[in-house]
Amino acid sequence: MDKCKSLEAKKKAFIEHLMGLYYNKKCADCSKAYPSWASVTFSFFVCYDCAAQHRKFGVLKSKVKSTQMDDWNVDELRRMYVGGNKNAYKLPENSDFNERYRDSQDIVKEIDELAKKSEAEEPGVSFLELNNKSRGTQQNTETSPRRVIKKSQKPKFSDFIDDDDTSILNPEPIIKDAPTRGDKNLQDLSSGESSSEELNLHHVKTPTANLKRSVKPSRSPFCFSPDEIASEDDE
Repeated sequence: MDKCKSLEAKKKAFIEHLMGLYYNKKCADCSKAYPSWASVTFSFFVCYDCAAQHRKFGVLKSKVKSTQMDDWNVDELRRMYVGGNKNAYKLPENSDFNERYRDSQDIVKEIDELAKKSEAEEPGVSFLELNNKSRGTQQNTETSPRRVIKKSQKPKFSDFIDDDDTSILNPEPIIKDAPTRGDKNLQDLSSGESSSEELNLHHVKTPTANLKRSVKPSRSPFCFSPDEIASEDDE
């Protein structure tokens, strides 16, 4: 009794493991997420709607089972183990199931051969041991060569300059030509004459006597009365 319970627990854990694989998380026919049905014949995980289409084929062409409500035997789990939705790309993309599965005998034969090979390599229920699979995956990862990424240094400015050429590292100072006494522009400025091309930088001062104060500092320019405006105009 205990062995039967442990075997059923292994089966349940194993099928949940298969459904959790990345290529089995979408329906093999319509790509809906998290399918809960399966076609044992093709070893495909499918959704509820696509499972109904597989049932129309009949048990001889596509045997459909529920991953949660039906009981699974060892041979059925082995077929799902060696196959999976990773083989769905071998069928043509067609919404008509009759056309999609018209020439699907090659996939069924391939699953049959893989199941026989698995039974010879892992006889009985040994393939249901998930601990061995996780340990084997870890060993393959450890023995596989690892890629080493070397960190390259950033190039320096000095890498692009010859050691003999120091003119770039020590440039000579640039001195602008200063006006001399014989310069015509300097003579024109000293004599008070300025050419039309030069800018007049002299500040023009306006006599304060000509400036008229029109607004008192304590009042707003928008609050004058008509009489005040007339008096300002008379002045």
